[in-house]
Amino acid sequence: PPPVLIRVHAVGLNPVDYKTISGSLSAFFAGPSVDAPLTPGKDVAGVVTATSSASPAFPVGSRVFGCLKGGALAEQVAAPESLLAAIPDGVSFVDAAATPLACLTVLQCLRRLQGQVGAGPDRVIPSLLVTAGAGGTGSFAVQLAKRVLRVPRVVTTVSGAKVAVATALGADEVIDYQTMPVRGALTGARRVAAALDAVGSTVSLLPTITPGGAVVSIGGPLQAGELGPWLPAGVPLYLRVALALLCAPVAVAAAVAGVAWSSLLLESKGSELADVAAWLADGSVVPLIDSVHDGLDGVRAAYGVLMGGHATGKVVVRVVAEGG
Repeated sequence: PPPVLIRVHAVGLNPVDYKTISGSLSAFFAGPSVDAPLTPGKDVAGVVTATSSASPAFPVGSRVFGCLKGGALAEQVAAPESLLAAIPDGVSFVDAAATPLACLTVLQCLRRLQGQVGAGPDRVIPSLLVTAGAGGTGSFAVQLAKRVLRVPRVVTTVSGAKVAVATALGADEVIDYQTMPVRGALTGARRVAAALDAVGSTVSLLPTITPGGAVVSIGGPLQAGELGPWLPAGVPLYLRVALALLCAPVAVAAAVAGVAWSSLLLESKGSELADVAAWLADGSVVPLIDSVHDGLDGVRAAYGVLMGGHATGKVVVRVVAEGG
């Protein structure tokens, strides 16, 4: 796809960034080295300053956002048009930068769950559990499920201090996991048809899902088939074996519970992000922002907040002041 050059205005941070830097994801994403330095940052919002296409989808001056493979934490970054969408009027660079990776990931999870347990012509999920509903990812899941996909019953888990936040996002039931284990709160007729596991606790969630239901995990072991878009040359045999071993306990537990389990790794698509842009424009989705850190000098502090593990929503670096 033809690339465009973007003057970066804001960057949303994600755990995958610091995990890549640390080398903990080296089996999937190359970490930095002396010979191959790495600029982190996947979620970007900014203004197109140059394009290589004679008929660009985003002409010079366009406000755009997207989820890139990396390199966003810079003053400028090149990006393929296929990963971008236009930022709607009235949506800030900060809100746009906070959105792509997390919102696209949960959108793809929810659409998979619609196909597995959805009912009627609109494939409505009857009831859904979202873990960590006040976090950077879970907050988008609660909003999309309730306000866009019209799930009748959305349940989420949060720590006690964040109950009001989750309720405001649209959750019908909020479980304070510090005082009530989720498997104790969702038993018998209170169980759900589907779950979106954002924290890697799938095995403990299985008793809360009715037999015949489904769960999609984005925080636990990854199935080899999800790596296709990221490893176009193919998944090496050693990695397939390693992932199969990691997945086996979850897969067996899910089979015993009668629940369909799958993992999901985002495949970034500008076409889907255009849908998200429309929801940002009409207010169906409003990014939950934990903190905004100004300038590239603020990156260290921003990652400190993110790595602390208790952010309420997204952490964003504002590279250029709004309107600058």
